[in-house]
Amino acid sequence: MSDNLLHKDIQALIARLKRQDLSLGMLEKSLSRLIHDEINLEYLKACGLNFIETSENLITLKNLKTPLKDEVFSFIDLETTGSCPIKHEILEIGAVQVKGGEIINRFETLVKVKSVPDYIAELTGITYEDTLNAPSAHEALQELRLFLGNSVFVAHNANFDYNFLGRYFVEKLHCPLLNLKLCTLDLSKRAILSMRYSLSFLKELLGFGIEVSHRAYADALASYKLFEICLLNLPSYIKTTMDLIDFSKCANTLIKRPPKARYQEIPSPFSLFEKTKGLFNHKSNQLNESCLMGFMGTEILASLFDTFECCLVF
Repeated sequence: MSDNLLHKDIQALIARLKRQDLSLGMLEKSLSRLIHDEINLEYLKACGLNFIETSENLITLKNLKTPLKDEVFSFIDLETTGSCPIKHEILEIGAVQVKGGEIINRFETLVKVKSVPDYIAELTGITYEDTLNAPSAHEALQELRLFLGNSVFVAHNANFDYNFLGRYFVEKLHCPLLNLKLCTLDLSKRAILSMRYSLSFLKELLGFGIEVSHRAYADALASYKLFEICLLNLPSYIKTTMDLIDFSKCANTLIKRPPKARYQEIPSPFSLFEKTKGLFNHKSNQLNESCLMGFMGTEILASLFDTFECCLVF
């Protein structure tokens, strides 16, 4: 069975579990019909799906009911030798694992590769010589599989990292990557007002203080900080992991973007720090209008804070 078809069938199974929990017999029957006779519940759990048995002896996906504070999220970033998983290699893996707003685990490794193109070396600072003593792709992916467990896979532009890793998991480990996936690019479009949503731009916009450097661990950590900011601006009905994943996939943005011309009036660089310092002009006894506008209407800070406080300092 192809990896794409397997993921499609898994999504069909999850959709059914959203409607009702299943007995083990019903679940196995669904697996046989949707996926393949040789793929059983334990195999899917080993590949990252968090199936559990309820008190009524029924099977469900734990993430359907897990409160966000109790979920384990793994923020992943890859550096690769190119954009195509068929012909390019994984160069570096960085990951941060979080539960309840606390980092509980970290993962970082270079990966031995055949070559590093000059433009990749210039972008990342990683040379071929740096990888000579690094673990092989098989060794690195084995460690990553253990690190991931059945946590939720989170990345910025997650399809790239997930699909790249997914192909390597099948090729090197002979098992698919089936962990639930959450994209902070999609989530930020639903929760944050911005004209662009690259990780580097959002870092400058929101000022969360992590250098986005085209190094895997730093970028994974930055995606976690972005995720935390997004959580501040969610609708009240978002309670569980699956609520958040479904919300992130909605087509419409939560907040309408401002016209580009108006957006360009905001001073650059724009960060929470730059935007909130020096709001009061003691000479004119007037709030700085260019700063105040950030808190008004549909502007960026208005989307993050209900109120703000001004302080006069002489």
